Amino acid sequence: MTNIQHEMHNRAVAVIGSGLMGGGIAHVMALGGIETLLYDLDRARVDAAIELIGKNLGRQVKKGAIAADQRNDALGKIRAVDSLGDLSAARLVIEAVPENAKIKEAVYASLLPHLAGDAIIASNTSSISITTLSGAVQAPERFVGIHFFNPVPMMPWSN
Repeated sequence: MTNIQHEMHNRAVAVIGSGLMGGGIAHVMALGGIETLLYDLDRARVDAAIELIGKNLGRQVKKGAIAADQRNDALGKIRAVDSLGDLSAARLVIEAVPENAKIKEAVYASLLPHLAGDAIIASNTSSISITTLSGAVQAPERFVGIHFFNPVPMMPWSN
């Protein structure tokens, strides 16, 4: 069990945004054994992302990178949610919405009331100042910057 799996045991990670980056982040979290909640304003995008994750995991099985049961387990770890209120179980929320400060700030304003008091909010921004974004969060001490490289599932991970 990796350190993050140990720390996140019986806890969920939420990913907000189900595009290329959000879907990839959900993919690696679930493949790592972490319960993963996936949210987007458009439920059809979430469903499409989960379908794509399934196809990508299938490719990993065909290449021998993972076993078929790992694919099935990972898909079982991803749960589509329909509202920010459904993210209350998450202790880490990774925001992966478009690179637009106003969009990101609107997400943070709407999100914080739904989270546990110890939940961490992370932005997957690649170009916006984390200091600027943290100013939009009522609890900036719970805000971090995190950046996954694209394509997320293809990046090497260490334990």
